[in-house]
Amino acid sequence: MRFTPAQEAAIQAGNRELLVSAAAGSGKTAVLVERIVQLVREGCPIENMLVVTFTNAAAGEMRQRIGEALGKAAREEPALGEQVMALSRASISTLHRFCGNLLREHFQALSIDPGFRIGDEQECGVLSHQAMEDAMYSCYEVGSDAFLAADRCYTQEELSELAFALHRFMMTRPDPWAFLARAQETVRLTGEAFEQSPAARLLADFAGRRLERLCANARETLALCEGENGPLHYAAACGMDAQLTADLAAAAADGYAALHDALHGVTFATLGRKKKTDLFDEDIADRVKARRDVLKKAVADVQTAFALTLEDAAADIRMTAAPLDGLAELAKTYDALYTAAKRQRGAGAARGARVAPRAIPLCVHRRISGFQRDSGGHRRQLCAGGRAVPRRRRETEHLSLPAGRAVAVFAKGGAV
Repeated sequence: MRFTPAQEAAIQAGNRELLVSAAAGSGKTAVLVERIVQLVREGCPIENMLVVTFTNAAAGEMRQRIGEALGKAAREEPALGEQVMALSRASISTLHRFCGNLLREHFQALSIDPGFRIGDEQECGVLSHQAMEDAMYSCYEVGSDAFLAADRCYTQEELSELAFALHRFMMTRPDPWAFLARAQETVRLTGEAFEQSPAARLLADFAGRRLERLCANARETLALCEGENGPLHYAAACGMDAQLTADLAAAAADGYAALHDALHGVTFATLGRKKKTDLFDEDIADRVKARRDVLKKAVADVQTAFALTLEDAAADIRMTAAPLDGLAELAKTYDALYTAAKRQRGAGAARGARVAPRAIPLCVHRRISGFQRDSGGHRRQLCAGGRAVPRRRRETEHLSLPAGRAVAVFAKGGAV
């Protein structure tokens, strides 16, 4: 098969994480298969690779196509014949099957029964809702100050929905309860400590990205003024708009306090008056005015969001500490009751969607099949002969399982 330059680049790209995105029928699967064969040629055994798919049918097709490609390559390079024989030992399966096998192989690390089964959605849904009802009853019976604080803020239905949402999010993390504990500490920070917190950085970063978009829009508005038949007498004010939003975006990069100070007393210049000799398109002038109105409202929204000083914002967030503690108490109680109910109902039944999150701690905290952390805490991937291959910066953000193997993902519509 002849590959295009872009396909060839995807096949040959090495020592990096790669995301291939293309239309159905464009040859993604063929590229993925050829990339796997290329890795084998470079000395990475097929049994050291992880190839995950989203369906069993896709896994079967992938194994077949890799076998055919390796067989063809082995006729040209007899040394690859061993890899054809090793294909039966290769880890080519659905994501859930791989994670399930990982959990069974390392069940002792997570203190789970190796005979666990995957519960169906209906069964687990019943257990989950019953566990939440019991958790609510238990928390009301204990009546802690934290839970009662949460109860004063939300209805019982809202509390259960928030606890469900919090628990689902926690279970996607390798350190769910440690992460939650850090969040509970964050909302208690004061002053400069809050400025350096993830919450404050998140607020400033979000505002910064929005202001950068507003700056780009302001420049487009300026271009309308300076373009053909544009209202040139509006250009000065629109240019000041672009400079203002650029300065605010720069302030956001310096943090919450800097942006708060920069937003204080922000004003917009008045549009210039037209002269009798000015010739311009009235429709374009109206568009400029409408775009400025949108810009002003967007900046006003940012001003409202950062109206509080750093100390006042920290104090405002500290008011959420007690309700958050109560919500965390409910989520932990629910987790304990739900886990106990699953263990009683068939060796720890779990939803299929929960298998991958349960496997995350194994992937992150344990050395599995040649994946390790060096003394500096940086991750390295070992390939043929135990040679360390440094992980380069991600070319794009996507999910890959750090299982110490070459990773390939095959979706319903083709390889990703």
